[in-house]
Amino acid sequence: MKMGLALKSENRGNTMSTNIADFSEAFSQLGEHSKRHLPFIGLFRTHVHAGMLGMFPLIDDDKERLYSELMGEIIDTDKWKSILEEARAVGLLSHLEGMTYRFEKSSAPISEKWAELAGADRAAQFDREFVRFYAMWAGAMRAKLGENQPPTFRAVEIEADNLKRAIRISIEQEMLPEAEELLRLLRSFYSINSAADQWEMIRANVHGLIKGRKAIEENKFLDKVLARF
Repeated sequence: MKMGLALKSENRGNTMSTNIADFSEAFSQLGEHSKRHLPFIGLFRTHVHAGMLGMFPLIDDDKERLYSELMGEIIDTDKWKSILEEARAVGLLSHLEGMTYRFEKSSAPISEKWAELAGADRAAQFDREFVRFYAMWAGAMRAKLGENQPPTFRAVEIEADNLKRAIRISIEQEMLPEAEELLRLLRSFYSINSAADQWEMIRANVHGLIKGRKAIEENKFLDKVLARF
């Protein structure tokens, strides 16, 4: 199983400007409830899972407070499934499998919509909670990798770009325990799949991110988790 995971990209291509007009037209066709909540998926990249969206604000009080203050209500997985299905019907998403949907063309327009709704300060708060959410998920998934169950490997593969984003933010924000948890999952994943070349890509990108960040370089926290296998 091969899965590239460059950490310096946010899936923004040259087609972003042409996609925005299509996005705006499609978004205008949504019902008011979906218009209210759908921008939240702009926090994610490439794929979104209804269960993950429903779970996010329920993990702890900080996430619940942030989400309810901004969106007005917390919605469950079934309601998220309906919203994602409505977004699929107007061409904003495509259905991948189960409760997983894929962004059509680019996640950039919905990310811009999310940034506009949340504002810079609150978006930064959500980013930090996004990292904590995926670090917790990574810990749980790493424990399951040893069971050698295909759904576990598939879940990690699908969440690749979300993990990528969480790693980048965790290093930029010097959230070292979370960065370590995220990277341990990927190291285990690539090791089990004998994908040393993919892990080398991760190592190179992470070293590029921490270069010049003196606090992280002196901490040496990544030495062990970034070891080759």
